[in-house]
Amino acid sequence: MKLIIDEEFKSYLPELADDELKTLEKSILEHGCQTPLTVWGDILIDGHNRLKICNKHNIEYNTSQIEFATREDALVYMLQVQLGRRNLTPQWISYYRGKQYELEKYEISNAMGRNQHSEVGGQNDPQPREKTAVRLAKEHSVAPKTIKRDAKVATVIDRISEVSQEAKQKILSGQGGIRKKSLEKLVKASDEVIAETARQIERGVIKPVEAKTDPETGIGWTRDDTRDFTWHIEDVLRDINSIADTFIQQIRYSLKDHSTIIHEPGNKEKVIAALEQTEAAIKKTKGLLS
Repeated sequence: MKLIIDEEFKSYLPELADDELKTLEKSILEHGCQTPLTVWGDILIDGHNRLKICNKHNIEYNTSQIEFATREDALVYMLQVQLGRRNLTPQWISYYRGKQYELEKYEISNAMGRNQHSEVGGQNDPQPREKTAVRLAKEHSVAPKTIKRDAKVATVIDRISEVSQEAKQKILSGQGGIRKKSLEKLVKASDEVIAETARQIERGVIKPVEAKTDPETGIGWTRDDTRDFTWHIEDVLRDINSIADTFIQQIRYSLKDHSTIIHEPGNKEKVIAALEQTEAAIKKTKGLLS
């Protein structure tokens, strides 16, 4: 079966760094492609890099079929798989959570046009439906407001990608020179501002953007947001909480991915000791306030 590479699906996947790709290629050359590629019919869902390497070296691979009712369901699955990866940047994590929120928030599941993750439960519902942001916040161990901010960021990144895929990849790889808060401010920006932002990210120089048609969208930021943005204590707390959310989620994924090793004799105590060292280091940062 010849597999189809869906360009939309592929655009939601992070590009492997050269050293990561070489490591994967070496492993497949030595041991074969041991993990089946996930497919929906003949559309590839997971395993794009493995497929590329296997085709390059004429290496056989297996596939695992999975059924979805809609393309949106397939995309949600892809996002969940990617969120389980260990090597994601904080930008990718934020983007995936935001896309998941937008997709699941508007997912329709019955003839009445109700959202299966509706924001408000119906009057005759046996029990109120949990808000999408609250449910995803629990799933990803972050605050609901973080999920909603992620959705704003994802919307802006998607608009930037319509102008430049290169700019999108730079942002998500952490090389875009623009912070999350600055992206949030562009959620209602004009197409002119988005296009100029994308061009500046491509060039690697973020300068103040002037938009005559859209003066209230938070423009005027620079590579270092503190130059053109007056911070308040709420902004500082938001920044700290965002960092903490990402840290907690990465720890959670690591514990989940390596649960078998962790529960081997003696390893659980080592992990606890490592977490205690991290806790001590965090407490030590309080000394910066004195």
